[in-house]
Amino acid sequence: MRKNLHRVPARVMVCLSAFDARVLAKYRDCWVTSPNSHYVPEPFIFEAKVLEPLRDGRFRHIDCFQWPQLYSERYVWSGCIPRKVAYQDDPTWRWLWWDMTNTPEDFVLERGSMFRVGRVHPDKWKKLETVCDQLDEHLQNWTQVIPHYNGPVKVVAWMHSRQCALMRLKQLPFTFCDTLLILTLFQRLGLDIFGMLEYLGSTIPRPDKSMDAVDRWMGAITTDPEICQRLFDSRIPVWLVWKPNTVPEDLKVHKSVNITCPEGIITDPEVFEVGQKTLKWASGCYLPGDLCHQQSRQSPVIGLEQFAPPPWLDPRVVTAGENFVAAHSEAIPSTSRSSASTASTAAPYGVQSSSTGVVRTERTKQRREPYPQAGSKQRTKASITPNAELWQDLDDPAIPPSIYAWHVALQNVTKDPKRVRPNAPKIAYFFPHPALFVRGESSERRLRYLRNWLGSRAGWITRLTASDVSPVIPRTWRAFLNTIPDQISSTFSGNKVCEAADLFGSELVKVQRDAPSHVQFRDITLSLVDLGTIDTATKSKILWDLYEHNFQFELVALDRVLVPNKWSSQQSELTSIDMYLAIIST
Repeated sequence: MRKNLHRVPARVMVCLSAFDARVLAKYRDCWVTSPNSHYVPEPFIFEAKVLEPLRDGRFRHIDCFQWPQLYSERYVWSGCIPRKVAYQDDPTWRWLWWDMTNTPEDFVLERGSMFRVGRVHPDKWKKLETVCDQLDEHLQNWTQVIPHYNGPVKVVAWMHSRQCALMRLKQLPFTFCDTLLILTLFQRLGLDIFGMLEYLGSTIPRPDKSMDAVDRWMGAITTDPEICQRLFDSRIPVWLVWKPNTVPEDLKVHKSVNITCPEGIITDPEVFEVGQKTLKWASGCYLPGDLCHQQSRQSPVIGLEQFAPPPWLDPRVVTAGENFVAAHSEAIPSTSRSSASTASTAAPYGVQSSSTGVVRTERTKQRREPYPQAGSKQRTKASITPNAELWQDLDDPAIPPSIYAWHVALQNVTKDPKRVRPNAPKIAYFFPHPALFVRGESSERRLRYLRNWLGSRAGWITRLTASDVSPVIPRTWRAFLNTIPDQISSTFSGNKVCEAADLFGSELVKVQRDAPSHVQFRDITLSLVDLGTIDTATKSKILWDLYEHNFQFELVALDRVLVPNKWSSQQSELTSIDMYLAIIST
């Protein structure tokens, strides 16, 4: 420290300005001062860090809900996020930091399920609901004081996302690990709302003129004197990081202290085992500032964002070090750019990339001996030809827009052909998959598929309702929709066509050969001769009908697997079917 820095006694400490030091500490090659706090937190603002939830669902010390972070203009209220130590004994607010355990007292498994899925215990869920009620009440009180607020803090959007996350904790069973991720998302949204309301309240003139910070708030770290002045005026705890050559000579120092390191924050790597999670995180390397704040508020990118959408706009996901720097170099603080070049450029945890795709094969297990047995004919090993279309969204105006989570899943799935198992079960459908009508060898074949389906649709639905029919694999659907010929060859392909003819039966095969000129699709009469000229809206209705029917049958099949005791007798099966029909008919 410079010798000419002025130390001031406690009795004149009230005269300190935003650029003086109530406390001062040395960290690396910098000085850190605070005009209104009694300690200096370790500033994690100089390096890019990998952001992904650990075993408690949180982000260790790189988390604005657990430790002071670099100030973000986009999240101006983050300095007012409450500190756990200030509310851990409060009967309501302590639930914003509740650590759920994998015990029956916290996590109740779903009865009758073959999988270890469950929900938050009802008593604990009610405690979380009480938090929501308190936040709603605080918002109403603030609205009465400032009824026409039109500023940048959008509390209502956060309220909506918080409520969505809370209801899914009650309504949907997940694995324990996924439930923990949703719970901590709910807690972060609640802490954000708490911070927003505290920040909005700090803009109201106070009757006292004290410059002491509100010690129940988290505070923020900055390298900008202007921001330091603004936070100081709002009584938000602030720490200003100085380079040695920028420290003013007239800086007043009350006390030198040691850096305070994080305690009670989990920093161990995630210990979730493979198969315990279905939700997925867009982990990546992020520098301090806006993007780091945004990611710590983010929800899983697969599975959860469909029912708990993040309330912010323009989410940007960057996966690692140098790619981040190249795309957002203008947003990197000068103190961090030098370290950014050394950030890891590995792929995100749990994500592998490949340029090849998975193909299902009909091959039996191949012999592993290096040479064939004597007297046998050596067979050429069948090569795997990846089908890249399987991993692409259906690009057709008649297909409904893709769900973002499914789009990301198609991009991130491991496409290595070596993962294909010869005896892997085939994917089957009760109704033909809509992709058959928009992808194919030729437009003529796709039109033939559509014509044969519309002609046999009513008969197939009658078959499903009158008898116990198993789902059909895509190969068999293609063989049937391509028209069953009168004479079938004895080749391998011919045998598959025979299987399709036997499965669908002579009645449906006859419909193909004696097709009527017109068919009725719901309330629309269609000419089979002019199917090539139908408009996109009509085709969309036909394809959406397939999506809808497949989903309904898959829902029943899934329910049979998850809760088999509800389908164990004829009476319970009828009860379940009646309940199911009541649901889909609403």
